[in-house]
Amino acid sequence: MFAELDRVDWSALTHAYGPADDVPEMLRGLVSSDPATREEALDGLYGAVHHQGDVYECTVAAIPFLLDIAADTAIDGRGDVLDLVASIGGVDDEPHTDPLYEQAHRAVTGAGRLYLGLLTDPDAGVRRAAVAMSAACGQGAEPVAETLRRRFEIETDPEVLTAIIAAMGRLGGPGWLGEQAAGQADPVLRLTALTAVARQNPDTPPPDIVATALATFGEIYAHDTPPTAPAGFSTDTLIGALREEAERQAADRRSPQASSLLHDFSEALGDRVEDRTRLLTALLGGPAWETRYDAALRSSRLLQHWRGDYDELVGLVGEQLADEHPRLRGQAAETLKDLGDLAAPAADALAAALSEAPREAASDRTDPKLPWLVLWEGGEPTVGPLLYALARLRDRRALPALRWVLESGRPVRHIGPFIGRFGAEAAELVPVVRTRLRELGAERWEDGGLVQALIGIGEASAGAVDELLALPPHEHQVLTALGAVGPRAADAAMPVVRGVLDTGEGQTAVVAARSLWRLGGDPGLVLPVLLRSLSEDPSGGAAAVIAELGPVAAQAAGRLRKAMRSGRAERPWPRLRAAVALWKVTGDADAVLPLLSGLWPARPFMRRDIAECLADMGTAAAPARALLRAEVTRKRRHNSSDNGWSSEQVPEDLALLRACRTALRASGATDGE
Repeated sequence: MFAELDRVDWSALTHAYGPADDVPEMLRGLVSSDPATREEALDGLYGAVHHQGDVYECTVAAIPFLLDIAADTAIDGRGDVLDLVASIGGVDDEPHTDPLYEQAHRAVTGAGRLYLGLLTDPDAGVRRAAVAMSAACGQGAEPVAETLRRRFEIETDPEVLTAIIAAMGRLGGPGWLGEQAAGQADPVLRLTALTAVARQNPDTPPPDIVATALATFGEIYAHDTPPTAPAGFSTDTLIGALREEAERQAADRRSPQASSLLHDFSEALGDRVEDRTRLLTALLGGPAWETRYDAALRSSRLLQHWRGDYDELVGLVGEQLADEHPRLRGQAAETLKDLGDLAAPAADALAAALSEAPREAASDRTDPKLPWLVLWEGGEPTVGPLLYALARLRDRRALPALRWVLESGRPVRHIGPFIGRFGAEAAELVPVVRTRLRELGAERWEDGGLVQALIGIGEASAGAVDELLALPPHEHQVLTALGAVGPRAADAAMPVVRGVLDTGEGQTAVVAARSLWRLGGDPGLVLPVLLRSLSEDPSGGAAAVIAELGPVAAQAAGRLRKAMRSGRAERPWPRLRAAVALWKVTGDADAVLPLLSGLWPARPFMRRDIAECLADMGTAAAPARALLRAEVTRKRRHNSSDNGWSSEQVPEDLALLRACRTALRASGATDGE
């Protein structure tokens, strides 16, 4: 098998961490009789040779050896090797233009005969992986489909049977799938077929598909299906950690496979948000904790990536916070944590759970205690999920807990921004913030982002000016906080900020100019600094400050027009800021609208800024109504991505929708248009 392995000059190739001369050892580790050695080798290949899905020259060079391993019936663990091969070949991905990725794809998909031959392999894990590979790589859909149908008649392993039905969904065969969805005795196979039918017909699935699925899930959850026995060994690898976590998750469940089935079925419904909501809402009302756990878990993805009417769903997730099962409580809190205002229907449940929660506790995945403060081994404490969610709602019932966190004296990561979200509502916390800043001193003042709390509180943090002036004056956060206080800080702060304005350079001078303006400074002092910065570095943020000045900065119009026209296409933010500033300074909507409308389609992360500018324009924004209407009727969130996620995803999308609706009303649009 490895006769050619040492003839490859692996040291001349590279992977994610340098020379690939360790690849032969990893490949040999895959054929070890020791499962721990195989797991370590597999983890090494995923981590270096196929790092985060990347393909290198050494990745392509390893493919023939991986295929040889998969073909050898004397080796254990070959199903996992085939899964790695599938990932390297990108068999489920969109076509890639990079030559190396294309080369890897051809090498993997060109082995269709091998995968078909492995359908009769004695190892069920190999047969399972070979089914998926045959469907993705076989030559001609109908011959492969016929082979899989024949295999289905004689196969005995439940996971392989499930894989065949899923593969048939990829190959077509709606008639056969419909028969399985209607007539299979095994509810898991029946649901898998129903999922394939839904995926094939995302816009027009059977009208009773949700009711059918709920009945089938009822059978699955009521049926005991023992989890796979634990592997019985540990490795210091990511793969090992994930395997052991899956073993823990399945240990006390009756139907551990139901969670992935629910994920697949919900995803198959795609943009049918009402159906998905109805499905998950019904399951959240179920009697068994694991049914509700899975529904809370799968609700998270729906809420994060799709828009909809979620009041009932979110309220039911909130009810799980009072459940006696700790894992269900923990999942409900995690589902609510990053929803922002969308979590409002669960506010009372969050507040009630917070009042009963411990003040602090160590992180424990098996028994999440949902404390106010989570203590991490070897790291800074963080705000717990209950307090996190309630604070993001700006619910005053979170303020006593935030006060306690501050008074605890612990260096809590990002506590300041949580407080700042409340604005002037958090003015009662200013004294304790001042105390903490004095305790931290000039060396550690950035711990926890306490100055950001004062920035958010704004004018009501005027009592903290002395503490701010004791900090390094050139720091941008300090300058911003002084400006946020506004004229109430002018007497004490203006000389300091003026000194920074006179001596600072680049962005520091711009931040000082903004602060001086907010303190009530003379625009004649501020504007020359901003004009110079705009000419030297249009991306430096001067345009945003000029927008704050408004019409008094009329002499900046010419430079703003130039910045709006001349910015590079791959760096659109400076052009957008210049356009917004031009509108604020001149009120010339005709000059600005073409750029705003042009940026909108391909720049979703700019849409909130654009929509807010359009809202400010009022009726002058009427030509952009079509863009605004199209946005508010989209099913997917504007920042949704299958390959990424952000804790700000839902709050940012909600802010965009609010801005769009405000802009539509301001433009004179009516509901009937």
